[in-house]
Amino acid sequence: MGTKTFNNKTNSSLSLQLFVRKGDNPADLLNVQSLIIPAGKSERYTYSDNGNPYLNGMGVSTNGGPDAISSGEYVIQRGSAVDNLFNQNDTITIGMTGHSLVVQSSNA
Repeated sequence: MGTKTFNNKTNSSLSLQLFVRKGDNPADLLNVQSLIIPAGKSERYTYSDNGNPYLNGMGVSTNGGPDAISSGEYVIQRGSAVDNLFNQNDTITIGMTGHSLVVQSSNA
């Protein structure tokens, strides 16, 4: 099942755009889903079924506050660093370093 926990470790609400892969080929996009995670909160989110459990990428932007900050990463090739970031772990954590959003993953 395409389910992950998304942790917002910033002081701003975050808008996420999840690029869901169709099957296992990064060239095939199934759909794009959006969710908002409040500042300091975590959310377990199901974005697809068992046949399409992979993420092809993610866009993140702050939602509110005095500045707009955004970041995006997208998979081009299976086994790449970004592919492993999104698909080898069940928890995605978004933090802030200076004026940049930082995306990390782990198995909780």
